[in-house]
Amino acid sequence: MFRALTDGDTLPSRKTTKARTPSRQRLDPEVRKRQIIEVATTELSKHGYWGFSVRQVAKDLGLTGPAVLYHFKTKEDLMISVLEHRDEIDIRHTSQALGVSYDEMWEEPVKYGLKEFCHVAMKRNSEQIEIIRLYMILQAEALNKDHPAYEYYQRREERTIRNMAKIAKHDNFADPRKEALDVFAAMDGLELRWLHHPDKIDLLKEWDSFAKGRWGL
Repeated sequence: MFRALTDGDTLPSRKTTKARTPSRQRLDPEVRKRQIIEVATTELSKHGYWGFSVRQVAKDLGLTGPAVLYHFKTKEDLMISVLEHRDEIDIRHTSQALGVSYDEMWEEPVKYGLKEFCHVAMKRNSEQIEIIRLYMILQAEALNKDHPAYEYYQRREERTIRNMAKIAKHDNFADPRKEALDVFAAMDGLELRWLHHPDKIDLLKEWDSFAKGRWGL
């Protein structure tokens, strides 16, 4: 039963506490950009460009869409950044495996042959099936000239063939560009078969067998 307050009575103190909302950690912009690129890489490898969304990337990182677009102005910019980032990582890995610096990689005369270069490249690819799937999915989509990655793939193919021709020149092929074109096509075709049957095809073993038949020991 409640009693009335007398003059000497005081109300008990009551502290009000605000529920704390977790603060989002503010990261260095370069660190945040790398995070976004890594998550976008996964999303692109699963869904391609047309099924990929900035909203899902943001959700996976606990961010808002505008927060992602602060670093990459459009969905297209983010996709191209993913591709260019992976290119740089692969070149650095390949140059290290070949024993040359990043800057020396394509300097003429190159210091390695096609067989050595292709073995290193295919070994690297065999260890990152999701990345190769990403490149192949986007490459197929980009057959359409209206695709935002169309120009990227056109430039990348020409650059790759030009650089492989430099290596074929080191090997003294009569027609370095033709050798580069043939080898580039063989690598692409084998990787596509591997993506269809990853449990049945050993990518590096198949490539080394092809290389031995083409170039000998």
